[in-house]
Amino acid sequence: MMGDGDDMGEGLTIDVGNALPYVLDGLLGLVGKDTASIEWKTKVTELVKLSTKHASMVQCVGMPEPIPINDIYQKSTLYVPPQGNTLGLETLIANSQEAVIYGGPGWGKTTLVHWMYMRLLTDTNYIPLLFTLRWPGTVETLQSVVQQIERGRSVGQGKKRRVVLLVDGYDEVKERDRQAVSQALMLFSSLGLGPFYLTCRLHYDIFDLKCKHFQLAPFTAIDAERFIEAYSRAYGADLSATDLLKELKDHHLAEFATHPLMLTLVCILKTGPSQQIPRRAIGLVRRAIDTLTFRWDEAKKVHRASAIPLDGEERIRCLMRIAYEMENLQEPLQVIQRAALDHLSLIQMKHVNVRMLLDEMARFYGLLVPVGEDYWQFTHRTIHDYLSARYWVETGGFDPTVHREWDLHGAYAACLVGDATAAMEDMLRTDSGIPAFTECLYNNAPFKAELVAQAIVQRIHSTGVRRGINRLSISGNAVGIVEVADDVFSVCSDEFLRVLLKEGVAVAGRESVFAGSGLALASCALMELMSREAKIKPTVVRDYLSFLVGVRELRCSMGQRSFTVSVDELKTKANA
Repeated sequence: MMGDGDDMGEGLTIDVGNALPYVLDGLLGLVGKDTASIEWKTKVTELVKLSTKHASMVQCVGMPEPIPINDIYQKSTLYVPPQGNTLGLETLIANSQEAVIYGGPGWGKTTLVHWMYMRLLTDTNYIPLLFTLRWPGTVETLQSVVQQIERGRSVGQGKKRRVVLLVDGYDEVKERDRQAVSQALMLFSSLGLGPFYLTCRLHYDIFDLKCKHFQLAPFTAIDAERFIEAYSRAYGADLSATDLLKELKDHHLAEFATHPLMLTLVCILKTGPSQQIPRRAIGLVRRAIDTLTFRWDEAKKVHRASAIPLDGEERIRCLMRIAYEMENLQEPLQVIQRAALDHLSLIQMKHVNVRMLLDEMARFYGLLVPVGEDYWQFTHRTIHDYLSARYWVETGGFDPTVHREWDLHGAYAACLVGDATAAMEDMLRTDSGIPAFTECLYNNAPFKAELVAQAIVQRIHSTGVRRGINRLSISGNAVGIVEVADDVFSVCSDEFLRVLLKEGVAVAGRESVFAGSGLALASCALMELMSREAKIKPTVVRDYLSFLVGVRELRCSMGQRSFTVSVDELKTKANA
C-alpha cells in the first residue's frame, strides 16, 4: 500500500512485460473472460498497451525528445482552495475517495496521472486504467469499458483488487463528450469497485459528478530545485538550481518556478544556444504567453471549440487592453468587461458576449482569471506588466523621452521600443531609476551604448559628489580603492562592459570634472570582465594602467560586491 511518505520521484522501476498481462488478466477476471467479446478484449488490450507506453515517457514542451517519467517527475500534491492542507493522490486512492483534479495549463495534471498509473501497475492491490480523452475514440472506449464492467460485475464479487480509473483531459473534448464522460464515471462510481480521478483545466464546469474537487499545489522551492536538477541530468546541462531560482527571484519571476511548464521554459532558455536568451525576462514572458495561448494545445493536438470568432492574436490584443486599463493587480469585473468591450468596439465586434469571451480566455489560457467574487487578476504580475507595456508602446502612448517615475512597467515599455536610449538616460538621472535601468540591461533593451555609458559616468559623478564616493583613491600602502554606489555591472553584457571600459578610460584622460568618475567606471567594468574571464583588448588595459602609477593593488566595490586584483595581474592582461 502507498503512503504519503513515499518518495515518488526516485527508485521506481517497472517490469512492463510482467505488469501488463497481470492488469489485463485482472480486468478480464472482473468482467468475466467468457462474457467479453474478442473485439472488446482487443480494444482494452490496445488501451492498456498504449497507455503504458505513453505514460512511461515525458516530453515537456520544447524538449527535443521524450525521457523516462522517472527521470524528471517531482511528487505533486493536492489541496482544496483557497486554503487547506495538502495531501497526495495516493492518499485519496488508499481511501477510495474519488476526485476531480483541477490545474492551470502546464501545471502537471497529465504528468501526475501518468505517474500514478505507472505506480499502480506495480501494486497488486489495484487494476489501473488510464484514459486520455483527447485521443480519438477514447470517450467511446471509456463508456464501453464501464458498461462491460457493469455487465460482468457479479463475476468479480469477492475480488480484493480495486479498479482505479484515471481520466485525463476533461477540458480537452467537446461539451457533449464531457457529458458522456460524466455519465460513464457516475455509472462506474455506483458499482463500488474503486475510485476514479478526473483531471480538468481550471474554470471548466464539471457535469453532474458529485465528488471532491482538488487543485494541484504549486511547486515548493525544494520541488523546483529537484526539477531543475532532474532536467540537467536528463539533458546533460550544467544548471545550478540554487543560482537559477535566485535569478528568478531577483528579477521578480519567482512564480515561474511554481509549475512545471514555466520552469521547463526557464530551463530551455538557460540551456539554449544563444547566451543572450537566458538574460531576457521579457523573452521568457513572451515565450510563456506564446506557449500558453498558441502552442500548448497545438502540441497536444487539442482544438478548443469556441462560439466567438476571435483568433488567438486578437484575444491577446484584448488582454493587452485589459492589462493597460487595470490600475490595480485585482479589478472588479465591470472594469475588466469595460476594457474588453472597448477593444471589441474598435474591431467592430460589439455583438460578442463579453463575459463569455472572458470566461473562454480564462479556461483556454489561464492568464487572466477570476479571483474571489466579481474580481479578476492576471496570474502573474510580470505578465500583467508585459501585456500592459505592449499596449502602451504599440498604441503610441509611450514616449521614452518623457521624464517619469520609472518602474517595472515603464522599463518593459522601454525594452519594447526601437531605441531605449533616452529612457535609460532618464532612468540614470532619477534617484529611483536604477531598478528600471538594470531591468532594461537584463532584457537587452536596444540602446546606443556610448551615450548610455556617458550617462553612467554622469550618474557616478553626481552621486559621488553627494556621498563622497564613486572615485579612485590611493591609500598610503599603494592600494587603489574604488567605491561605486550603484551596481549595474552584473547585468551588463560582455560587449557593453567593454564599451564601458573603453569609454571610462577615454573620459579619465580628458582632464575634466568627470575624469575621476570615468576611471571609477572603467575600474568596475574591468573587474566584472575579469571575474567572467571575458575577452579584453590588451591595448585598453594598458591605457587603463597608465592611470595607476604607483599602485600595486586595486580594490573595487560595487554596491554590495567587492573585487581585489593585483596590478601585476593587470599587466599580464595588458601584455597578453
